[in-house]
Amino acid sequence: MPLFNETPDVLQGIIFEVMLETREVVLNMLTKDFNGACQPMSLDPPLGKTGLKPKRMLYVDRVAELHAKDRIPEVSKKFSVNENRITLHGEETLWHEEDLDLSGIDSPVAIVDMIDGSDLVERKLWNWCSAAIVFVPTREILFSVVQDSHHNLYVANKDGAWFVPVSPERDPRDQTKYVLVPHNEQARKLAGAQHVDQNAAAVCFYGQNCEHFTTIPGALIDWMRKENFAGRVYNLAGNPMMCKMADGEPIHVVFEHHVGQYPHDLVPGAYIAAIAGASMVLQQDETSWEALS
Repeated sequence: MPLFNETPDVLQGIIFEVMLETREVVLNMLTKDFNGACQPMSLDPPLGKTGLKPKRMLYVDRVAELHAKDRIPEVSKKFSVNENRITLHGEETLWHEEDLDLSGIDSPVAIVDMIDGSDLVERKLWNWCSAAIVFVPTREILFSVVQDSHHNLYVANKDGAWFVPVSPERDPRDQTKYVLVPHNEQARKLAGAQHVDQNAAAVCFYGQNCEHFTTIPGALIDWMRKENFAGRVYNLAGNPMMCKMADGEPIHVVFEHHVGQYPHDLVPGAYIAAIAGASMVLQQDETSWEALS
């Protein structure tokens, strides 16, 4: 019987346990040798999509990915699930598996990024997270999880979206504190995106380097001038901001434009936001910025 027909708690338990354990490994590495962990490295030319690609904290990223892959079969046994029924790919793997084709797979696949925002971690800024999307490529998204920099979990599946507080001092033997979503007293349903006057809105986009920052479309700037937009614009976006939007925090628009992030960078938070009730708009042309109003 395929794993996705079993109780969702089983699969969630596997991913949550692996993510929480791997997060602890990452934090231990950063605590013991922060400067060493944050040294920029480069992907080998054959592995980079456009040749040599400098990447901060690549060593920690790779350690985290390998640890998660090793733990999947071990944790699966604890949950009485066949170890071959779930496949895990990390973001670093996606760089050098350009021919990877998941489209015909009829069993669960997890794509995990344990350090989403490594440049922020390097600078000791808060807006980083760990993220995973679990799906059956031939059928459906099973669930999405984002763990923020304070260890808390945002989780969504077809039945809803929840916030689950996780204590750093958690007892690994007590699975119910974070696994059985939403069947535990600590989980609460996300409030959903809040509607406000446009001049009180917070608009976020991914603009953390020159290439992305300079792609802000002229149509958006023209619209803001025409409407005398008095809201706030932030160049932090991605999974953390979409989760804050989903939980009713004063984050109202998160957008990507042209050379933004890859789909695997966006889907975990976007799915959580969508399940919580946020609207998603595909920018098909410059006039679509009128949707902000």
